[in-house]
Parts: sequence; structure tokens; C-alpha cells
Amino acid sequence: MHIVDISKMGITELKKYLKENDISADVIRIQLVGKMCKDSSFILTFDGKDENDNLEEVEDIIFLVNKHISEKYGKLKILAPSENGLDGFSVVAEKKPKSCCSTGKCKSCSNCSSCCKKN
Repeated sequence: MHIVDISKMGITELKKYLKENDISADVIRIQLVGKMCKDSSFILTFDGKDENDNLEEVEDIIFLVNKHISEKYGKLKILAPSENGLDGFSVVAEKKPKSCCSTGKCKSCSNCSSCCKKN
């Protein structure tokens, strides 16, 4: 099972970023940092493996993802700045779990009421 999708360009840019910033880590964790109204937010961090992780090695870089996150979100696609048009890397999940907006239960979400309104 693949847990990470990153293009050749993406891995090249990631290695360049690590080198330019004197980061010697070769283990990168993809971590869920929050759920917003219609999507989830992930970050790349440096960490060690634990028993609850899935791992995948891509060109000498080991990517870690918590097993629960892998089950819920599927494969995580890492996009480099040249691919996403942003100033940094981004992560997009294969699966989009239902949010309060998709279930129509916006009243239960303290921060979703404005995005759930239909235009």
C-alpha cells in the first residue's frame, strides 16, 4: 500500500529545500494539524517512527504517516511549490472525510457556519 505520492519534481525540490536549509533529516512525518470546513490541513515535520506509523521510502527519504490518518485519508499527495503555485509544500488527501458542511450539521461546528451557507 502506497501512503505517499510525490512527483520526481517534488522530491527534487524537497531535497533541495532540505539542503539549502541545512536540514539533515531523512525522515519526514506528514501530520494532520486540523480540519477546516471542507478540507483537512497537513504539515511536514521531522520525527521518528513509532509503532502506529506506516512508512514509505522515496529516493532515500522516509515518509511517516500515522496508520489512523492513512486509513481515514488514503494516499497523501505532496505538492512542491512549483506544482501548487504557493511558497511552500502542500499535502492533498486522496479521501475527503465528511465534514459538517457535507452532512448538513453545521450547527454542531463552531467554525463552519459561514462556509456552509449556500450561495
